Amino acid sequence: MKLGRFDVEKCERVDVGVDEAASSFGKRHLLVILLFLLNTISSSTRFNLSVGIEAMTNNSINENPDIPTYDWDNRRVILTSFYWGFGVLQIVGAQMGRVYGIKWLLVVAMGIDSIACLLTPPVAEQFGATGVIMCRMVQGLAQGFFFPYIFALIGQWIPPKERLKSCVLVLSGTPFSHIITILLTTYISSSTSVGWPASFYLFGILGFLWIIPWTFLGYNSPAEHRGISVNEKQYIESSLGVDENTKFVKTPWKEIFTSLPVWATVIAYLGQTWGNIIIQTEIPNYITGIMKLDVASNSLLCSAPYVATFLMAFVFCYIANYLIVNKYVTKLFARKLFTTIGMAVPAAVVIALGFLPEDAQYWSFSLLLLAAGSSSAMYSGHSANVFDMSPTFPGIIKGVANSVSNIFNILPPFTVEIIVTDENDQNYWRTIFVISTTFYISTNIFYFFFASGDLETWDPTCKKINKDNPEK
Repeated sequence: MKLGRFDVEKCERVDVGVDEAASSFGKRHLLVILLFLLNTISSSTRFNLSVGIEAMTNNSINENPDIPTYDWDNRRVILTSFYWGFGVLQIVGAQMGRVYGIKWLLVVAMGIDSIACLLTPPVAEQFGATGVIMCRMVQGLAQGFFFPYIFALIGQWIPPKERLKSCVLVLSGTPFSHIITILLTTYISSSTSVGWPASFYLFGILGFLWIIPWTFLGYNSPAEHRGISVNEKQYIESSLGVDENTKFVKTPWKEIFTSLPVWATVIAYLGQTWGNIIIQTEIPNYITGIMKLDVASNSLLCSAPYVATFLMAFVFCYIANYLIVNKYVTKLFARKLFTTIGMAVPAAVVIALGFLPEDAQYWSFSLLLLAAGSSSAMYSGHSANVFDMSPTFPGIIKGVANSVSNIFNILPPFTVEIIVTDENDQNYWRTIFVISTTFYISTNIFYFFFASGDLETWDPTCKKINKDNPEK
């Protein structure tokens, strides 16, 4: 059986040959499915309020007088309060996962997130908007563990040649969750029998249901899995350079925080985060206010951009993987290319939208779909680049990126609120679009020039190779 080896001529991992363990469905694939469901369900508990808040504050949506509605004038504050806690524990949580293991920390985090989701309706009734804000902050704190752990588990479980596909599949859970949340929450909120509270109960229960299979099927690493086959375990560990002599390595904090390629990835996340908020939230508001096409109140139109993102993520993944495997481009060039597609195309769309005539409804919506679909190229770009730099510390790097970029989850809505004093005036929106395009272009340029596809010298894998090959 061919299990592969390290290439001692280059400071990088070498993919193993295709054998029985590589081609058959294994425990690593089951892990990817569990992580996809984790991302899908947690994103649904996060996004549900964004959809349901309309029914919570508008008594015309549901004819049942027993369904409570509230007179809240701080909706934007309520919606952004999730992100007040989201960035706080990303780095701390990532390190806790390295020290104490991820499995049970994920159980605790998902349990807290689900409880906060379930408590939202009664808390809203008893404590109003302030209570909902507190629930959202708790959810943000809990979900701060999820993405660092997702990336860490992919790094510990998935062989290099399978990482791109696995990473994109797991990340696609975010747009997929938005699709099902829009359709389900819209339907539930208008139902006279249950109303909007039922949507919080539904997604909260799903969170607890996810804990059950994770408890029995989830493991921190192949070495800890009692049911994994010898072949698959050897296949994974040999491709990752793991053996019985591999020891725990302290996190090289100084090297990570002073690494320019790491900061290139962080800066790319800044641009992506700002752009996602503009595309997903503000452009639909613009199309509704300027183009008079009510996207927000039509669940099919509202979910369409996420359908485009979800489907195009796999298209870009296939193209990127094909180019890399067949050596048409280097891995680094592919990362830069797809990051650029994911930023340059939306940047062009944003500017074009600002100058379309007000009767160009369908052109504006088509451009929105183009921006949403093309943005998913970044899954195959800088998101996957984390593993190229440091397969040992992808969770830490993801935690740093999310902590820094989290501020851009909060800034765009308040920037729009300050600048766009009249949502029916296109000139105000043009200012927002120019700012957004500037962020897209500047962060993309920084990433393009400073990103690296090489294994960082402070990663233990690179040190192991240099030790094994002292003449290098």
